[in-house]
Amino acid sequence: MKVFISWSGELSNNLAEEFRTWLPGALQSVKPYFTPSDIEKGARWNTEISKELEASDVGVLFITRQNLNSAWLLYEAGALSKKLEKSRVCPIVFGLSPNDLPGPLRQFQVTEFKKDDFRKLLKTINASAGDGKLEDSVLGQVFEMWWPRLEEKFKEILDNEQEVNDEEPLRPDREILEEILELSRLSARRVARANRIHPEAIADLISSIKSAYEAIQGVPDPRSALEALSEMRKPINYLADKAGAHPEVELRMLVKELDKLTFEYEDPDDEIPF
Repeated sequence: MKVFISWSGELSNNLAEEFRTWLPGALQSVKPYFTPSDIEKGARWNTEISKELEASDVGVLFITRQNLNSAWLLYEAGALSKKLEKSRVCPIVFGLSPNDLPGPLRQFQVTEFKKDDFRKLLKTINASAGDGKLEDSVLGQVFEMWWPRLEEKFKEILDNEQEVNDEEPLRPDREILEEILELSRLSARRVARANRIHPEAIADLISSIKSAYEAIQGVPDPRSALEALSEMRKPINYLADKAGAHPEVELRMLVKELDKLTFEYEDPDDEIPF
C-alpha cells in the first residue's frame, strides 16, 4: 500500500522525513512516497509525482505556519481528494489549529500533534491496507510501542526550529495566485500531451486510404467512392497537425503523397485528382 507524503518548506520537510522513516516500522505493509527536495518537487511534479499521486491509497500532508498557503500542498491535496475518499486525505498541523487552515483543507479530518490524533491517523492508514492490515488489538500494541519514538523526534525538530512570529505576514495573495496559475498551466500542458494523437495512428489511416484508392482501380464508375475519399483530406490534415512531429513518422511527406494520388477513367483525358 502506498502513502503519499506531502510537504513544503524546511520545517515541514524535516517532520515529513521523520514520519517517512517511522511509518514502515509501525506498519510494514506501507510504502511511503516522499520527494526529498523542493527542486525535485518543482521539476518533476508533472511526471513521477503525478503518477505517485494516482497510485497512492492515502495522502498525508504536513502543514506548518510557513507553508499554510503553499500552492504545492493545495495542488497535491486536490489531486488526492479527486482520487481518494476524503477520510484518506490526512492533513497534520503543527503550531496551528484546524480553524487556521484555508478553506480547501478544512474538508478533511485534521490530525494535531497529539497521541490520540496520531492513533486515529495510524488506524486510517491501516484500514486502507487491505489484506495487509493489522487487527485492531495488534495495531494498538504496535502504536504504543512506536509512538514514543516519533513523538521524541517531532519534539526535537520543533524545539530546534525558529518559530515564525505570529505577526509576520503570510505570503501575498498575488504571489499565491501566480503560483497556482503556473501549476494550472503546467497541468493543462501535461493533459494536452497525454491526449495527443500518436503519429503512427495517422500513418496507418493514410496507408488504409491509399489501399482503398488502389482497390477502386478498375471499378466501372468509381466517382462516388473517389469523392468520399477526397473529403477525408481535411480531417487527415487536421489530425496530422494535432499529432505533431515524431522522429520515426514523417506525416507531412505521407500527406503530400496522398495529395498526389490521381485516378484515370477509360477516357485518358478525364483525370481526376484525389
